[in-house]
Amino acid sequence: MSQRRTPRSSPLAQLVAAALVTAAGSAAAHDPRTTARELTLVLHVDEGKDLSIRWKTLHFNAPNFERAKQREGYLGLLNSTVWGELGSARLDVAVVLGEVTVPAGDYSFGVNFTSDEQFSVVLRAKEGEITRQEWKVPLSTSRGAVSTEYLAFALLATAQPDVLVLEARCGPYSGSASLRIPTLAADHQHPRESPPPTPKGTE
Repeated sequence: MSQRRTPRSSPLAQLVAAALVTAAGSAAAHDPRTTARELTLVLHVDEGKDLSIRWKTLHFNAPNFERAKQREGYLGLLNSTVWGELGSARLDVAVVLGEVTVPAGDYSFGVNFTSDEQFSVVLRAKEGEITRQEWKVPLSTSRGAVSTEYLAFALLATAQPDVLVLEARCGPYSGSASLRIPTLAADHQHPRESPPPTPKGTE
């Protein structure tokens, strides 16, 4: 729920994660992000201002998921270098995701999970020499009978003009968090345009 700083992953750690993340029985190690399709989700907030999320649609690998849950070190590698770095997010305005305020800016975007099947969305600042500031937002997660084969995100409207729901689905899991955009509030004042000039002869 709070902001913290995480060490920038080393090239060696990234290589190790890429090797470990292969499907069980795969003949050759590979980073699944290299072949996954890339999707983009865009919300037009105001004139010239958008929120966009771009991510790799990773396939849900149940054996690998169970393996990660049982090995803390392996789980940490996946969270820091693979699932935690699925794509990018660009926020032209500040938002409140769950209970976490995320400033406007450019971020890496991904998800993290725990051994007890708790999921969260992770945004990490792209700038930084030694450490990177991180925003981690827990998702309200459930497990159902219907399975989504590839990781998917959606934005769902609500009755409140400034509140949407960010939903994530992968495998039998679905998770969500509220997404509040203060500039969309009903009492938000937009600059008024100057009235058009009165045609001659109608004064």
